[in-house]
Amino acid sequence: MPNQNIQDDILKELQIDQLPAEKQAEVLTVMTELLLKKLTVRVLEKLDDKQKDEFGLVSASGDQDKISQFFAANVPDYEKIIQEEIDLFKQDMKETVDTLLA
Repeated sequence: MPNQNIQDDILKELQIDQLPAEKQAEVLTVMTELLLKKLTVRVLEKLDDKQKDEFGLVSASGDQDKISQFFAANVPDYEKIIQEEIDLFKQDMKETVDTLLA
């Protein structure tokens, strides 16, 4: 799922799309960083020590495309894990938003 589609989906599902554009961008930045951290932690658990060392080199480049390619090549069911983490993240955020609005 392309990154823009994920962001649009999160905006709509959490009703963040109703905020001003500037605020949407701020919220998306924070949420995207949090989601990427959670995803990275989960995926790193699937790597052996050698792969973790290789990941260190790849991640040092800061190139998100290279990082994604590395994970896709080294983590079975990478796409499934991404979707699971997105679903969990959206559920957590929805519960948080619902609690804040209650």
